[in-house]
Amino acid sequence: MLGWGGREHHDDFISYLWVSPQAQRRGVGGALLGRLEADISSAGYGFAKLATHAANVDAIRFYQRHGYALTARVREFSAPLGYEIDKVRLAKPLSKPPVPADRGTEEKP
Repeated sequence: MLGWGGREHHDDFISYLWVSPQAQRRGVGGALLGRLEADISSAGYGFAKLATHAANVDAIRFYQRHGYALTARVREFSAPLGYEIDKVRLAKPLSKPPVPADRGTEEKP
C-alpha cells in the first residue's frame, strides 16, 4: 500500500492522510489530498480543514505547499496516545464545483 486518507465524519475535515515512507515525495500524498479536497468541494463545503502534530514540520510544510494556512495551535487529548499533544489546525479555501446550466432555459441563437 502506498498510502491512504479519509474523512471520518464525511464533512470538511480530513481525518487521516498517510503515505508510506517509500512513496513519499513521489506525488502520492498530493494525489490523495487532491481527491479528498475534491470530495469535500463536491459535498458543498468551501474549505478543507485538517490538523497535525505541531512538531511534524514535514507534514506542515507539505500542507502549506498545497495551499493550506495555519489557523490555530491547540493542546488536545489524543485518545490513541492517552495524553495531550500540541497540534496545529490548517485550512484551505476550495473552489466550488460549477453549477450545471439548466438546459431548459438556455437561449438559442
